[in-house]
Amino acid sequence: MKAPIGFVGKLKYQLFKLFGRYDCAVVLNASETAYYPFDNIAVIPNFIQLPLQKEPCTKEKIIIAAGRIAAVKQFDHLIKAWHKIALQFPDWKVEIYGDGDEELSKALKNLIVDLQVPNINLMGATRDLKHKMNTASVYAMISATECFPMVLLEAQAAQMAIVSYDCPNGPRHIVEDIVTGVLSPYNDIERFAATLEELLIDDNRRLRLGQQAAEQVKQFSAPEVMGVWDKLFKDLIE
Repeated sequence: MKAPIGFVGKLKYQLFKLFGRYDCAVVLNASETAYYPFDNIAVIPNFIQLPLQKEPCTKEKIIIAAGRIAAVKQFDHLIKAWHKIALQFPDWKVEIYGDGDEELSKALKNLIVDLQVPNINLMGATRDLKHKMNTASVYAMISATECFPMVLLEAQAAQMAIVSYDCPNGPRHIVEDIVTGVLSPYNDIERFAATLEELLIDDNRRLRLGQQAAEQVKQFSAPEVMGVWDKLFKDLIE
């Protein structure tokens, strides 16, 4: 490891020395292993509690995005992308759920007004996002960065087709491109709009992606993930 420079560098150096003494350090996705200069790393994702029986989903022409209102979530990118295609889909609407930075919320609402974007609204926080997802068709993620976004697992469980920026580092470890959703080039609003347009036009593809996502999310179920933890502990004990 190189000699540390500055306060942050020295802090990271001390943390890495500490981590190196452990039998194992666990990260949420494979990309994160590149940040740690030692070998005792395991990758174990978070899990989602799936219902014992698949709940029926009646899909409507709704696109959902959710998360705290913060710059890193880049909801302005979604507004700008929807602005490019909204007039082609007057029977579709976009709902953004979450609260947070009030000044940013005002800026996003002003952006909608300034661009005259139809059928897109900031909905505020909700305690019933699961029900909203069960009735929506598409989940949109346009974050600058995500570690392991649980909301994508929830969207998959709700049989939603996902369109996500291929941002560092989480979505690519959840969404299988072209199989359970579409990974769009990072921070490319034009391409994101085009990808979303393609998905809204093709009903069969959209439905297929949602159904395949609901199957694939089972790999992140509690029994599957806890089985990986169990094996790790047994290997360490041995």
